[in-house]
Amino acid sequence: MQSLQRFLIKRVLRDFWGGVIHVYFLHYQSFEEGVSAWKRRARRIQWNNIFVVLSEKDGCTKKCLEEFEHLSYENKVALTHVEYPDITCGFYVKGYENCNELGNIMDFKGFWGHKVYDQFDWVKFLNQK
Repeated sequence: MQSLQRFLIKRVLRDFWGGVIHVYFLHYQSFEEGVSAWKRRARRIQWNNIFVVLSEKDGCTKKCLEEFEHLSYENKVALTHVEYPDITCGFYVKGYENCNELGNIMDFKGFWGHKVYDQFDWVKFLNQK
């Protein structure tokens, strides 16, 4: 469990936010109430039953994917813009091959209202044991 926490802190804080996280407590009467709610929710995380998803964007490199691959979590997937045969937890999202990274997977695709993220079988992923 600690390896994921260290990975997230190292990669997300240092590389993506310069070591700073900004938390905005918009729906609370006070800062203290927001902090209390944040801590209460954080205690409910079941670190032995988490599902980890990485999107290959915002500076995610092949090295990031390799580090993610070696995390000791069974329930993980890296959504990528091209195929990486050596990344066994990778899932190639079609449509971004000519880009440098994964695009907005929340975009609609086609006439029937499917979203790009519908290429991945989320139900199967979340129901695996």
